[in-house]
Amino acid sequence: METPLLITPDEQVHCLSAEPDAPLGVDVTMPRSDHTHPVPAGSTVVLYTDGLIERREQPIDVGLGRLIALAGEHVRLPLRTFVQALIDQHPSDGHDDQAVLALRPPPP
Repeated sequence: METPLLITPDEQVHCLSAEPDAPLGVDVTMPRSDHTHPVPAGSTVVLYTDGLIERREQPIDVGLGRLIALAGEHVRLPLRTFVQALIDQHPSDGHDDQAVLALRPPPP
């Protein structure tokens, strides 16, 4: 998974960066780090694979910037439609797997 995104109710998009662990499935005996971050009610959290943002001819940060803009543009959509918009308009070259998982705790 790449850097998760947190989109707050005021539509600010934040990258939740942390030191990455080894990929899942590499060695199940390896210790894993736990990370926590507050998720305000009404926010959207987006987890995704690099296939959503990666283009072989450009730095991955360019694709991440495009995803951030895309997420901010569509965050008001219902969650299922939001995820579909990210997949349909992904900034990658389409040569790698793409997975997106999003959650949105209900507003108070």
